[in-house]
Amino acid sequence: MSEPLKERQAPAEARDSASIIELASDWMSAASSRVKLTTELAVAEARLAATSVALMAFLGMVAALFAVGAWGMVVAGIIAGMVKLGLSLWISLAIIGAVHLLATVLIWRAAMRLGDHVTFAATRRQLSKPGDETYAPDATNTAG
Repeated sequence: MSEPLKERQAPAEARDSASIIELASDWMSAASSRVKLTTELAVAEARLAATSVALMAFLGMVAALFAVGAWGMVVAGIIAGMVKLGLSLWISLAIIGAVHLLATVLIWRAAMRLGDHVTFAATRRQLSKPGDETYAPDATNTAG
């Protein structure tokens, strides 16, 4: 190669390597900015989610208080109607109490039956080793 051609190629190669370094540096800077901004977004969303959960719990408790108050008024109205029909106050209270006790027992039993579905019995069976009875579902669990 002639001397002038070498001189012209050297600056071009230096320019190309410098631009590649600049591009890589710009790319790293952009990637770093993206990671930083994504992290800030995730933190902001986590704060919003935590605040929302707390507010949901508070509003749920307020709603429950209003529901209990409304239910109390309905029960008081039913008892007043039963007394107006000629039943004594104590008999009316006993009837309403028995109905509430029966409803409580039935709802409790239904809730306990639903508990069978949270044991992951099929998943535990699938993950257990053959012959290993550690994760086998209870004999009383027939839903599984």
